[in-house]
Amino acid sequence: MEPRTCISRGFDFITMDSLEDANRCIKHLNQSVLEGRYITVEKVSNFYIDW
Repeated sequence: MEPRTCISRGFDFITMDSLEDANRCIKHLNQSVLEGRYITVEKVSNFYIDW
């Protein structure tokens, strides 16, 4: 959620305990349906958020 407006930005970042767990989530959840919408699950190596 964007802190200033409290509106969802439509994405999130999560951390996993291991690379194996992350790869398993990507394999099983990428392009799956969550609450009626297709989701993309992928690894991010570097990111910067300017809030």
